[in-house]
Amino acid sequence: MTLRGWTFLFLSTALGIVRPTSAASDETSPSTPPRAQWHGTQGGMRAFSVRAIRANADWISLWKQIGREAPQAFDEAHDMAVAIFIGERRTGGYGVEIVGTRPGDDRLIVEFRETTPAPDAMVTQALTTPWAVALVPRSTATVVAHPADAPPAQQP
Repeated sequence: MTLRGWTFLFLSTALGIVRPTSAASDETSPSTPPRAQWHGTQGGMRAFSVRAIRANADWISLWKQIGREAPQAFDEAHDMAVAIFIGERRTGGYGVEIVGTRPGDDRLIVEFRETTPAPDAMVTQALTTPWAVALVPRSTATVVAHPADAPPAQQP
């Protein structure tokens, strides 16, 4: 790079016109909302789990596990699904929502938000297993979940 190029890069960075990219900048990039989303309180798994579904057979299998018919056709060429199961809860009033996805290093970060009942709420006295499934743009990256309201994870 020429002296002129270095000078432009330095001044642009100092003035905030250009921002250097790094793994840390991926942690704060805005998320893309899901194309479609479904959720429920029964049919999830007993422990926290995240799944990436990239094939039609896996899409059908996921919905059979949840105990429902697949809500729409799955376009393998353009979409993938992500599923978050927050695990078993002792009462009703719990839920999970997929807020969006964003790229990070060699992974796809799925941001989710768990809802909990208020301390004085009247809730169903039954075990629940909240889950959420969302269609997002297809990616081959490893899928990881991150609470939407939590600070970005630190890289070692």
